[in-house]
Amino acid sequence: MSQLKQILDELHGISKQVILLAESDASDILDEIVEMIRLFGEKIQSNGICTPEHVLQLQAIKQENKQLFANVIYDNLQLLITEYESLLAMENQNQIVFPFRYHENEMALVKQHENNHYFVNETIMEFEKLQARISEDTEAIILLGYGSGMFHAELLKQYHVLTIDPLSLPADVKNDTVLSFNDSKDASKTLLQSKFQSFIGLKTEVIKHPLYEDTQSLLELLKLVRNYLSESRIDLTTRKVYTESWYQESFQNASYLKENLDRIITIDSLKHQYKGSHALMIAGGPSLEDAIPYLQQAQHAYYIIAIGQTVKVLFDHEIRPDFVISIDAGEANAHFFQDIELDMPLVYSLQVNHQIPKRANGLLIPYADAQLTQDLLTFSKTVFSTYPTVALAAVAFANYLDFDSIGLIGQDLALREGEYYSASVKEVSSTDGQFNKTLYDIPLNNG
Repeated sequence: MSQLKQILDELHGISKQVILLAESDASDILDEIVEMIRLFGEKIQSNGICTPEHVLQLQAIKQENKQLFANVIYDNLQLLITEYESLLAMENQNQIVFPFRYHENEMALVKQHENNHYFVNETIMEFEKLQARISEDTEAIILLGYGSGMFHAELLKQYHVLTIDPLSLPADVKNDTVLSFNDSKDASKTLLQSKFQSFIGLKTEVIKHPLYEDTQSLLELLKLVRNYLSESRIDLTTRKVYTESWYQESFQNASYLKENLDRIITIDSLKHQYKGSHALMIAGGPSLEDAIPYLQQAQHAYYIIAIGQTVKVLFDHEIRPDFVISIDAGEANAHFFQDIELDMPLVYSLQVNHQIPKRANGLLIPYADAQLTQDLLTFSKTVFSTYPTVALAAVAFANYLDFDSIGLIGQDLALREGEYYSASVKEVSSTDGQFNKTLYDIPLNNG
């Protein structure tokens, strides 16, 4: 039995005896209980009997009303019991951070595993060392590791601050500027990126708490935070450029759908419909060239999901996709669909360039990826997250249909001889050359 459990059992036993002791006028024993509560309360700040002054005030109550005296003792015992129950619950967790004060020092117990824990002692001297490493032009700080909270509080006086601890924090510590990553792993990306929006435009440093050990979980969080912060910056820049066109395209596409209700397939109805089948997602990377002969022979063994810019190439080689997917709002994206007979189902974000659904002759499978498009697509409950590339959106769509396997073709993870796109895709995507340089000549793009 742990020490906390022993204390808790003793407190429960004493609590049951308090009323009986009051009735038997055992004031000496009750005084001993008051002193015990003070000692425990002094350490964990859990009740109203924490100082010698509190004890003196309670003695005055005792002289006037012994029953009230006993009731106050009983109530404070219940507070103490509640506190130790929460401590016991935390003791049984594998990963916690427990801040506390000890002799005017701000400290924290960091418990990583059952038998692995250490104390963090945050002092002004340690804070000054941390501050000396921060650039003078820094405006915002993301601190990884809460500790006792002293570093966090001091940084808040000078910077825009978000503190994230890789382990679990007590509920009374967490707030808008203090997050416990361990409690929100499932929704970590959405949560962190929403928090990082307020850091965009500020000179931001990501700092590891200097008194935290370099555990794998902390280093992984450090890498994750830096990646998410970078993605948030890219996302905000994208929104600045495209938000207006996203709204315009969404409304035009919604209007077109009302005129073509007989051609719509709801994406909801396709969920899990392809269990037992296999799919290939066709992207436009350089390796697509090598895969064309294989696709010509094997196309009937798979369902082919092609992103928009590959459709002309596939058609030219007599390869017919089963689904075509497109997401971009730009006019350059519409150019990929010029001069082709698109009679297979078109899967598209409602924010796509409105010319693309209008040029399609087949079934339409629109989906929502933002609040606006959810409101406009009232007949569909399915929402895909916004994906940075159409290839990822295609894979998400294939996964939603529940194919047993999803092969990736032309989804190259690095440049091939300095090229980002297949030569065929570059050639057929523009009939007049007006988009070729804009789309493909990307300086300093090293993959």
